[in-house]
Amino acid sequence: MQSNLREYDLGQVNEMYKIKINTRASIQWPLLKVIEWVIVDIHQEKIIVSIVGDTNEIKEWIHTNQEKILNEQLPFNTKLQGSIAEKIDFFYNNINLDEDKLVDAMFEYRLSHGIRFAHRGTDIPQIYR
Repeated sequence: MQSNLREYDLGQVNEMYKIKINTRASIQWPLLKVIEWVIVDIHQEKIIVSIVGDTNEIKEWIHTNQEKILNEQLPFNTKLQGSIAEKIDFFYNNINLDEDKLVDAMFEYRLSHGIRFAHRGTDIPQIYR
């Protein structure tokens, strides 16, 4: 039964992708929702995370971070081609951890972009690992 499906379009991330969130009632936990983070391109929609949670927390996090998600660049330069997840993985595998300002900047970036931070207290694996 999909009649209670709600869709939230977060906007275009770049020329190829947009992000949306689908929510629907949870049969097992009536006070919570099934929340699906979806990447959309011209060919397909791919669910990257599906959890049961509180949509109010997500709405607040999105309200606070949507502009950064759609417009902010990674805090380091790389010629590496590929996804943001691959670039973040490259960063953590190659950074000198003594570079405090860069490490702090990457943490701030992840704080406003990482789905794990949107769902505090939920065990969501790192996408870039």
